[in-house]
Amino acid sequence: MLYVDAIVLSALLLWWLGQEAMLVVMLLAALWWCYAFWLVLRYPAITGLLQSRPALLVTGALVLTSCMVALPSLLLLPGDHRFYVLWFIALVAAADIGAYFTGRAFGQHKLAVAVSPNKTWEGFAGGVVATALVALFGSRLPLALDQVHWPAVVLAGVCLAAISVVGDLFESLLKRQRNLKDSGTLLPGHGGVMDRLDSICAALPLYVLFLTNAVAT
Repeated sequence: MLYVDAIVLSALLLWWLGQEAMLVVMLLAALWWCYAFWLVLRYPAITGLLQSRPALLVTGALVLTSCMVALPSLLLLPGDHRFYVLWFIALVAAADIGAYFTGRAFGQHKLAVAVSPNKTWEGFAGGVVATALVALFGSRLPLALDQVHWPAVVLAGVCLAAISVVGDLFESLLKRQRNLKDSGTLLPGHGGVMDRLDSICAALPLYVLFLTNAVAT
């Protein structure tokens, strides 16, 4: 409980410090997920961080705090906030759905067999393409950021897809490290709450960083 209280207080402190402080934490979280991808690909050869309780506590605090400040940061941006939220949900869903169907149809090369045996590089590519298309389509809508050049939007979609997959994989890695099938029992049949939120927690800070930069241009 003290850990949860510390995360909430950290988020409130960042909110009090202002948007710049929140953006710094979100950038650190995005960089962390790049490192997490390397951990996933090298598992179980690399397990040092996973065996360090202090390191995991710090990592969890960074990931959760960045998510807690990302949504209010999103609401500070000019524009239609409802569209921003729906666009984000569509992007994460596209990454998941594109990866699932492409992987089932064409999957041959395993992405991280020691972490998630069913995920393939072909599925990963399908999720990236699907997310890039949703990003491009959304950016052309009247409610969106039509002043942003399409290559930047596609690149942002690719990065969001990649980081959402990493969030899913890293959560699976933590469960394997603890010999757990599910992350919890609050949502029966869904593998736990974190199985529903892992991709969102990973991608949301990067999404807000992209929108912040796009709105500012």
